[in-house]
Amino acid sequence: MATQENTSMGAVDRQRHTFCHGMFTVSEGVSPSTGIDQASVFLASGIDGISDMVASGDVSCDRLWGYLRLIEAAKALIDNVA
Repeated sequence: MATQENTSMGAVDRQRHTFCHGMFTVSEGVSPSTGIDQASVFLASGIDGISDMVASGDVSCDRLWGYLRLIEAAKALIDNVA
């Protein structure tokens, strides 16, 4: 499973930084099947969240940031099992 490092940043700092690569590490021993299943869940959650946010018109940088983290976690899992 992917874990997130503590990367506490204020809103102003987040605006200055674009995408932070390497925020997620994957535990050793994760099987390809488990990694792909978890990545699928993270990607589906990100897609559903973004779709709901846009449909409701309640778009915010903080919510987008959260969905971006789900996508980064999925990428870390795929990279680990590839």
